[in-house]
Parts: sequence; C-alpha cells; structure tokens
Amino acid sequence: MYRELFANVTMTPGEVRHVEAVLNDTRSGSVLVRVIDQALPGSPALDIQTASLAGGDDGLVGLDDNDFMGSEVGKTGLRALDTVQDLSLLLVPGRATSATHNAMVSYCEQVREGLVFAVLDPPAAMSATDIIDYVTTTTALGNISEHAAIYWPRVKVLNPSRSVFGSS
Repeated sequence: MYRELFANVTMTPGEVRHVEAVLNDTRSGSVLVRVIDQALPGSPALDIQTASLAGGDDGLVGLDDNDFMGSEVGKTGLRALDTVQDLSLLLVPGRATSATHNAMVSYCEQVREGLVFAVLDPPAAMSATDIIDYVTTTTALGNISEHAAIYWPRVKVLNPSRSVFGSS
C-alpha cells in the first residue's frame, strides 16, 4: 500500500507549490497519479470580498455557567470534549467564575482522570489580595488539585500587527 503526502499545495496557477506542478514533478512528485489542470477557459475568478456579519441568531439568549459545564447526555459544554483524544490543556478564556472553574477542575480530575490540565482564567482587575481571596475562599480552589492552575496577573501582549489586529 502506498501513501503520499504533499503539504502546502495551492490551486493558484503559477505558484511554486501549485498542485499540478508538485504532483507532476519528475523527481519528487507522485508515483501514483498525474494531474492536469482542466479549468474551463473563461471561468470567472473568485470575487474576494470582505463583509461584516450581523443579525445572526444562534438561539442563545445569553450564556451562563451551565452552558460551559454542559451535560454528559447531550455532549454539551465541557462534555463535548469527551471524545477528543489528544486533549491535554483545558481553557475557557473569558469565563472567570467559581462555578466554571470548579467544573473545569472536576472535569480534568474525574472525567479525564488527571490526564488533562486546566488553565483557569483569573477574573479581571483583581489585586493580589483579591486573587488570593478568590482562590482560597470564593472558589475554594487552594490546594485541592494538581490538575489545574490559575495564573495572575493577566499578561498583556502588545499588538504584533496593527494591520491585522486593529490599531489598539
């Protein structure tokens, strides 16, 4: 049985990694197939556009902690990850609540039997005293698990590309 893999090919004619050129290369191309670009003459080029999506409705009125915790029966929330085999880190960015954090720790310890590590997002704008109180009292997470961590302070990364990520 033969298996061939040709990574990073493109359908754009004239490009170095154009699929026809890569597969038909006499030295490094396919030993199984030959391809011929049969694009119809006069086929219109793709009209590339930018558009903002608005007015959508995913059926959710508002998300709460139960949406993130989910259900084993419906495979929703964290339980939607049950069939993901290569899961090693569990993150729920922007959801910094006691209920979600405790559900994440429980999922990692009980459902995933300690094979998944939870990185908990700290609540915003907390002082050192606030975060200590949150971990030890509010969530009661202090010293209960080797399968989770909360990192504070939040790290702010400078915008690497204003053309991609905006001006701020």
